[in-house]
Amino acid sequence: DSDLWLAYVLLEAARLWRQPALQVIGQGMLAQIRAREIIELDGLGPMLLPGPQGFIENETTRVNPSYLPLPLLRRFAAVDRQGPWQVLASNTVALLQQCSPHGFVPDWAAWRKGGFVVDPVQGPVGSYDAIRCYAWAGMTAPRDPLFRPQLQALSGPLKRLRSGAAMWEKVDTRSGEGQGEGNDGFRAALLPYLQAQGESQQAQALLATLPSVEQQRAAKPVYYTQMLTLFGRGWMEGRWPFAADGRLQP
Repeated sequence: DSDLWLAYVLLEAARLWRQPALQVIGQGMLAQIRAREIIELDGLGPMLLPGPQGFIENETTRVNPSYLPLPLLRRFAAVDRQGPWQVLASNTVALLQQCSPHGFVPDWAAWRKGGFVVDPVQGPVGSYDAIRCYAWAGMTAPRDPLFRPQLQALSGPLKRLRSGAAMWEKVDTRSGEGQGEGNDGFRAALLPYLQAQGESQQAQALLATLPSVEQQRAAKPVYYTQMLTLFGRGWMEGRWPFAADGRLQP
């Protein structure tokens, strides 16, 4: 997913800052991703591998649902019209629908014999990888035709938060039961998800549980928590949206 994000920010920096050289680098990265990290799954079509090697064994292909933000795929489709990106976007939602029977997505899943199954390495747990799926779903433009199907596939946290309970830190996605409570970044990642579904009151209540910006600056830096907080809180503060074609709108 870092490859996707790097390609995306290069392409958008080229557009916003009028730097054609960055466009060339971004398109070169897309070509590398297509060549080395996109696979054709029999019965599905294109899917993103988590890396160039090490994720295919015994007719089982491992995938990470959180590596596939729809806005990025939409932007790639506009820039690389011959690429697999539009179909990959649809396959991403199919992945979420098939591996989230209770509306909670796992950190990892696998494709075997024409369908998505429980990952043979990590099992059915959804936690700190999966939390990003809810953030990306909330950030997808409402005009995107997959906006609503994606949120419907990820209905589990909304039902739990509406009940007044905290989102579980770890969820068994097969049973729909979980345990624990995530850290500040984990909770912040749910802000776009709630906002996208008109749950402003729930989002504000969740925001009130987070440390202030001043408290975060004074705290010891924790990379993953900071990144999730920047995405979630920055989105809720309206610092940027993604357009329906994936363009960044500062």
